[in-house]
Amino acid sequence: TPTRDIVYKVEPAGTTTSIDVNGVNISAFPTSINYTIGDTVSVVPQIDPLWGFNYWETDSVIMMPLNTNQTDSFYVNYHDTVVLHIYELPTIEAFISGDVSICDNDENPAEVKIYFSGIAPFTFVYKHNGIVNDPIITTENPYIVYTKEDGLYELVSFSDVAEVGGISGMAIVTVLESPIANFHLTDSDTLNILDATTEFIDESEGNIIDWEWDFGDNSAYDFTESPTHTFPDIAQSYTVSLVVTDNNSCKDTTFRNITILDKYWIYIPNSFTPDNDQINDKFCISYNGIREETFSFTVYDRFSNVVYSTNDITELDCNNGWDGNYQETGNPLLMSTYIYEVNYKDFEGWKHQDFGTIFIIR
Repeated sequence: TPTRDIVYKVEPAGTTTSIDVNGVNISAFPTSINYTIGDTVSVVPQIDPLWGFNYWETDSVIMMPLNTNQTDSFYVNYHDTVVLHIYELPTIEAFISGDVSICDNDENPAEVKIYFSGIAPFTFVYKHNGIVNDPIITTENPYIVYTKEDGLYELVSFSDVAEVGGISGMAIVTVLESPIANFHLTDSDTLNILDATTEFIDESEGNIIDWEWDFGDNSAYDFTESPTHTFPDIAQSYTVSLVVTDNNSCKDTTFRNITILDKYWIYIPNSFTPDNDQINDKFCISYNGIREETFSFTVYDRFSNVVYSTNDITELDCNNGWDGNYQETGNPLLMSTYIYEVNYKDFEGWKHQDFGTIFIIR
């Protein structure tokens, strides 16, 4: 049966590298082995830790699948020399790392970190999604690439002041689409103190899972999707904010100003009973949104005689009140129907004049 000789070598020599040939370790080189034509031979290098695999070299036999594969095989058809080429690993290295997700509306960018060994300054090149950037020279260690662009970040080359170093690692940045916060009111953005309740309807875009409403009036936060809220009965503007969070923990915030307008009103009773039973003994009025300095109130008897008059609205609030006596003499007025005239300006400056009746019951 025809045979062929295969000689095994390692270049460069002088390392602790060996080769497993069909499971048999060879550590002395060169070594020749005789095979039958057609034999299949597998080769697995055991490389010195300070060295790295480069490629296989042959004259005639074909390494399978490729001569750049560290573990390889071939058919014995010719006399040949199989050379394992190795290279000395660099003593310095740059390492890139990062697996970061950010939201597209985040203020802070993602951080891709590059660590170096060796003596500064360091020179390196990295690529983003296959596009190579300009060289960077730095003394920072680690060096941080701040970015809002998603994709794959890899090192291309690295060196310090003395030598070229190795590179390893990769970084992946994922930029997530953020939600868009939005809402509207069932009413307009302007309410009044008599009806300061409205419903807020969420119209945010995205896969929203959390809502946080701040109505700006020192009330508790609301965490429902579309809440109903009553503002204090005080004429004031409030800034309402909505913060929404989606299933990726991305957030967005929107604001809207809500104005609570004053509303003028006055309540004048049509009767009272000044009989000293401590129940409805005095005539008093309730009011809101009236310019007090413009107020005047006059009561007439059926003969158009003035029996009571004041320009001080506080005299008729329910802490004071009119006792039903004739103003000039202090004598009690007869049980009867009296006519009142009231004049005032509301908070917007509009003039008002009204007439009505008051029935004194004794």
